[in-house]
Amino acid sequence: MDPRIVGKKLEILKERTVVSSWPIENWEARSADYVGTGEYRYDSDWEKVQGESRWPAVKTVFFRAKPEVPDDAKLESLYLLFDFELLEGLLSIDGRAYAGVDVNHKRVVVPHKGALNLEVEFFSVPEALCLDEFKNRQGVFRGSRFEQIDRDLETAWYDFSFAMEAGEVLRDERRKRLILGALEEALLAIDLTLPPDRFRDEVAGAREILKSRLDEIAPDPEGGRIFMTGHSHIDTAWLWPVRETVRKCGRTFSTACRMMERFPDYRFTCSQPQLYAFTKMYYPELYEEIKQWVKAGRWETTGGMWVESDCNVPSGESLIRQILYGVRFFGEEFGTRPRSCWLPDVFGYPASLPGILHGCGLDYFYTNKLHWQARNKFPYHLFHWEGIDGSRVLTHIPLLRSYYCGNVSPGELTLSWENFGEKAVYGEMMYPFGFGDGGGGATERQLEYAERAKDYPGLPQCRQGLEEEYFAGVEKDGPVLAYW
Repeated sequence: MDPRIVGKKLEILKERTVVSSWPIENWEARSADYVGTGEYRYDSDWEKVQGESRWPAVKTVFFRAKPEVPDDAKLESLYLLFDFELLEGLLSIDGRAYAGVDVNHKRVVVPHKGALNLEVEFFSVPEALCLDEFKNRQGVFRGSRFEQIDRDLETAWYDFSFAMEAGEVLRDERRKRLILGALEEALLAIDLTLPPDRFRDEVAGAREILKSRLDEIAPDPEGGRIFMTGHSHIDTAWLWPVRETVRKCGRTFSTACRMMERFPDYRFTCSQPQLYAFTKMYYPELYEEIKQWVKAGRWETTGGMWVESDCNVPSGESLIRQILYGVRFFGEEFGTRPRSCWLPDVFGYPASLPGILHGCGLDYFYTNKLHWQARNKFPYHLFHWEGIDGSRVLTHIPLLRSYYCGNVSPGELTLSWENFGEKAVYGEMMYPFGFGDGGGGATERQLEYAERAKDYPGLPQCRQGLEEEYFAGVEKDGPVLAYW
């Protein structure tokens, strides 16, 4: 089947996953300057907004509404859907920081029936803080609506979409043809013009066709394994002021909580006690939610250092104090004790660092930035890093297309495994995934795809877990790794 036909069929199927829609009306808005953490200088009082509204770059814009959940809506598959451009914000429901709303997360699960007190705090055109070409752009808000999703149809859409992407990237020609043939057979079994009930029956039958054909395709015993961990890297201060980092914590962490409610296998890894301290001070209810996820073993407090510190300029004593205060905070607040130094986004590491880490009880090290170079290709991806004093730390530096903000897709998973240099020595690599720096972490699509990637013919076998579990597994298995 022509890929364009497959794509069009999937597009129509995606449209039919929405079974009902109710607009949310009577929005009010007001803008402000964000002058300090928790401090605003308002331009006006609340005013009604109708239709499309536009807002200047770097303004904070508040929207509020009090809709009633439709009586005939089914809560388990009901969403709030927001329509906007160049806005990044936090949705609060009934006064509770509930979920981030950004370009990667435009829909949010509705928490309960009855009245909802909605308030969204948007930052307009955040790119304008660092890119001149965005300073004259405007953030656009077009409104919001309730959307009822047919969960079975949406599940089928994910099945078919994943199969299409897998078929496009597989190197094994036999499995490639079998998967694309199975997808074609499944899609040919669906009449896209049928009324809803008959359409649902045909889609269910098509899913069974695809599943049975995939079950007939033997997995590759040497296809490798990928250990996936959810992640959302946040620079404490980079292209925005620290006060904006505080708001990014509220958006990102609330989204992670909502995703863990929906996806039981999801695990989230996050470093930097400073970010947790911000959350404790400015989002105390959200902080208590995080504590519960940590206690449940779903949220990992990792990294050790107070922030993901530069390692080129600070002295050894400064780096030790980073770890001292970071480890103390995690112990006092969460009862956890990190074993890894998590520095995915730092540009350089002194030869003394293994000794510092080992002396502070951090036996694992993770980064990506050594691959950000054109001339001196780093020779290893999984190895023992030996410092100038002879101390060693187990180190993982995977070569990933999206670095530490991986996307869960057949293409990126396949490429990551192909790039893994130690595959002949150890059969599993680690893959952090999720959008960072305000991107909100993992998306529903990424987590749906992660479920399908567990044991898919032609792809590496994938599982989700916490980052330090991966290192502990390598340590237990004891492969003969290089020293560097």
